[in-house]
Amino acid sequence: MQCAIQLCTLEWKLHYAQANNTLKDIWNLLRLHSHLYKFKDSHIVGQAANTRARSKISKADDKINMAAECYEVAKAALANLAQILNEDQTWMEVFKPLNRSKDLKALKDMWGKETEGTQHLSWIWKTPGVSGEHQSWPARW
Repeated sequence: MQCAIQLCTLEWKLHYAQANNTLKDIWNLLRLHSHLYKFKDSHIVGQAANTRARSKISKADDKINMAAECYEVAKAALANLAQILNEDQTWMEVFKPLNRSKDLKALKDMWGKETEGTQHLSWIWKTPGVSGEHQSWPARW
């Protein structure tokens, strides 16, 4: 029994790290998606170039969907292991349910139709380990 608990604890740590890394991947892919759209809109002219740019954007969309699926699998594994290990519910504050239609949008897409006072920022952009880690990027550039 002790060995099984230790294995579950190790599996918990692995899935926790997987969910955290996948959230970071989603965050970065959403930023990439936004950048690709901005670049396409401001620099791409002509049908062939637009087709190539749209292909790149489509590949970014596919990667976002794969990362979202990976996150959902890791989160489901954490939910199962939490019951076995009697984990408290604090992990659920970090790894929230993913609403693909609302959460998997770049910042520009989220705020497109909302006025400044009614803008709602997805929880993905507020996750401590994800958004806080990249705040130093502008300083390096």
